[in-house]
Amino acid sequence: MNSSLKGRKDKYAMTKEREEVFRGYLIECLEHYRDALAQKMVPGSKGSSVLKKPMAQFCGVGVASVARWFSKPEKLPVGEPLIKLMFFLDSIGYSVIELGKMGETQRNFAGLIGFGILSSKRATKLLDYKETSTLYQVLHGHQGSSPARDRKMWDFWKEKRKELEERKASFRALHGEQTQPTVQPDRASARRGSRPTTSQASAPRESG
Repeated sequence: MNSSLKGRKDKYAMTKEREEVFRGYLIECLEHYRDALAQKMVPGSKGSSVLKKPMAQFCGVGVASVARWFSKPEKLPVGEPLIKLMFFLDSIGYSVIELGKMGETQRNFAGLIGFGILSSKRATKLLDYKETSTLYQVLHGHQGSSPARDRKMWDFWKEKRKELEERKASFRALHGEQTQPTVQPDRASARRGSRPTTSQASAPRESG
């Protein structure tokens, strides 16, 4: 099953529930969101922290961490917060290129981590990896996965798919307009230069 951005729309990044706000690499999406929030912020006011809070809560970090990401977007978080950040932006209308380039099996499984259904520690144990760093390498396409592990990821996602959709719906209902960017899309910026790509993996076929 091909997960290329060409010829199909990503199941997470493009849904009927919302329109695409902006398409770009993660750093570009983060910068776009930061600039959108800046239009709502009064510098130094408590409102600045309030507007950062949804991202902080979703990613499991403090508001100060989000402030650091905004001031130095080139220094992205790593590990679980990085996965959560991609799915947060995806959930509010961003099409994050790195997320779209994940293999479908890996992307679906990563969504369980992104929405807090599965911790990275538990995912690592589930897939019989010794280190969480190996899990992240596989999810981001930097390291291959065995067919048996692909099947485990796919089956576990299928088992939790309904809960995942409920989490996504709850997020939209809870935050809604509070997190929605207000600046106009500027897709041209998403084409700036070139960045490293991640390899793509195919989802295992379902039997029957």
